[in-house]
Amino acid sequence: MTGGINHIRVEFIGVAKERFGTDIEHVQVRPGTTIGELLGEILGLDQESVNTEGFIILHNGHGIGPKEEVKVVLQPGDEITILPMLGGG
Repeated sequence: MTGGINHIRVEFIGVAKERFGTDIEHVQVRPGTTIGELLGEILGLDQESVNTEGFIILHNGHGIGPKEEVKVVLQPGDEITILPMLGGG
């Protein structure tokens, strides 16, 4: 952590990449920032308005659900991956 700022890597895959116009973004957040707050910042919404339906959110390679997004506090060097849900049939 440098100067009270955590550096987080966010990767966008598939239609998430198209939606956000980039494949990787390096974001700086304040200590204590949750994944939900980060997603709100990326989407330009407040945390309560964030809707990740249709996307899978990975935190350091592990899937997290909407309830966890508001609880998990980001640490320096964390990686968030946003990818579309895959359908099969």
